Amino acid sequence: FRYALCLFHTLYEPFKAFLCLSVDVGTVGCEKSPSKITLDPKNPVVIQFATYYNDVHLAHIKQMVREFNEGIGADEGVYVEVVGSGSIAETNQMLLDSANDMPGSADFPDIFISYKGVVLEFKNKKPVVDFRKYFSQEELDQYLPNLLQIGCFEGEDGKISMLPMVSSTSIAFLNKTDFDLVAPEIGASEKDLTTYQDILKIAEKYYKYTDAMTDVPHDGLAFLGVDSPVGQVFSIYKAMGKDIVEYQDNIAKLNFDKDFAKLMWDTFYVPTLKGYITKNGRFSSEDFRTGKILLSCAPTSGASFHSNHVIDHHGEHEIEIKTLFNPEMKGHNTLSIHQGGGIFIAQSTEVREYASALFVKWITNKENNFDFSITTSYIPVRVDNTDLQLIQSELEKKEVDSKIASAIITSIRQTIERESYVPPSVIGYESVRTLVNDEFSITAQQQRNELLEKAQQGQDYDELLKEATSESSFEKWYVNLHQRLSDALL
Repeated sequence: FRYALCLFHTLYEPFKAFLCLSVDVGTVGCEKSPSKITLDPKNPVVIQFATYYNDVHLAHIKQMVREFNEGIGADEGVYVEVVGSGSIAETNQMLLDSANDMPGSADFPDIFISYKGVVLEFKNKKPVVDFRKYFSQEELDQYLPNLLQIGCFEGEDGKISMLPMVSSTSIAFLNKTDFDLVAPEIGASEKDLTTYQDILKIAEKYYKYTDAMTDVPHDGLAFLGVDSPVGQVFSIYKAMGKDIVEYQDNIAKLNFDKDFAKLMWDTFYVPTLKGYITKNGRFSSEDFRTGKILLSCAPTSGASFHSNHVIDHHGEHEIEIKTLFNPEMKGHNTLSIHQGGGIFIAQSTEVREYASALFVKWITNKENNFDFSITTSYIPVRVDNTDLQLIQSELEKKEVDSKIASAIITSIRQTIERESYVPPSVIGYESVRTLVNDEFSITAQQQRNELLEKAQQGQDYDELLKEATSESSFEKWYVNLHQRLSDALL
């Protein structure tokens, strides 16, 4: 029945538009303002909603959509279908294929969740709606202003192309139980966990301390894991007053100067080669769970994946997790890293756009925004959902897991207290983002593993490490990475 409705509207909407253009304007008012558009409950508009959420998050989205369809949707004449693609990458590819009319691609969805950098790749072919068309200023003012600003593309004069549905920012998850045990031994305290400079000093001491606990050479444990190095790198550059990719005269230009590259090399790459930072799985929560790290920089939404139980070669033990603000570079502005994702409406007919806006307003209203946020460990995006005492009370009332509740509270505080940073939205950004992220995680970790393998084969570890971290190695690394980043923006 639903597919029949879709087919009906696919044929009916263009035909209705033709009728509107064919009759006398004085007889039929087809040029309606959004406020005068009416829907028909007996003849519902079928809207497709594409999301990259999966697993528990997707199940919750589907539950909310069912509630909408059976309630306000049925009353107003809107039926929403969820299209889940399984992952961010798959959803992005689906949108790109559909926008470019690739053979076998699906119809382009009416509503979709994506990232600005991805939308920039196709929005000339598949334009998106300016939310100011269907949302009053009073309604827009209900969203956190720093997150609402994220929804504006460069050079579009305040056009709001994306609304935040929920948000996630990078914070730090500390294995407080094991940290408290080792801290006196290495002369560390929690106050040392606010800047990268101090954290790396602790990481060096922790590695040497754990390395000395066994007879096996070079098997010390890393202290820090970083889920998304690219977010850290880009935000540090922004805190220094620059963007790694700049938008000038409608052209994206690389701005990855050598001095900054050396700072990032010393902050993330070299510590990985030395074993102070590690990332063995897809997410830092995996190393956190297996005791390979004590501090994990990860998004709010990753709270549920940071286990309260550590399983290592000693067995399994329970731990207390404490959430902290994301580390910053000493001497620079503090920024809260946010991904540039949100909800978009594709341009189509006013009826479909209006129906889509009706759903977006509903799913991001105060109650739904709060419910979805605390259920999925994201940050609420509405001004009326930022009262920390009220949120804490609701979290306790709903018996939300303590680490998720802590992550949400910490993230909200960080979002309120710090300026929000979202990487620039320019064509080629996704390629640049992937290159930088892989370089400081996958490539650095692979080089660390290769170094250890050579040491096990009899080569001198100290000499290998000295060569890998030398000035000449940095020069080669910088030239190679700069060239690849430049090529990505062509």
